Amino acid sequence: MRRLLLALIVLVGMAATSACSDPYRQNDFELSVAIRAMLMCNCLYAMNMDEQFCAADSALVTLPLTTYTIDVEHKVVDTQVGLMWSDRQRFVSEKFGCEFE
Repeated sequence: MRRLLLALIVLVGMAATSACSDPYRQNDFELSVAIRAMLMCNCLYAMNMDEQFCAADSALVTLPLTTYTIDVEHKVVDTQVGLMWSDRQRFVSEKFGCEFE
């Protein structure tokens, strides 16, 4: 009975803490995939640089776990960390660059 009560107190405390916490505090992976997709897409298609340069440049400001896939035919860059976080940027035009898809 004591274990059940303790577990209930811990769960309620965790729920209260997560509800009151800063929403931007635990989103490093979300930011990393979004930033890398945007940087890679604009570097490749708006600036017309090669893939190696763009990959090295975007890796300087993102988490090392962030991977990318390039669809050259549709001018789309997909990035992901694990199976939970992903982002996609599509090239629109020289004037507007890439946008979230």
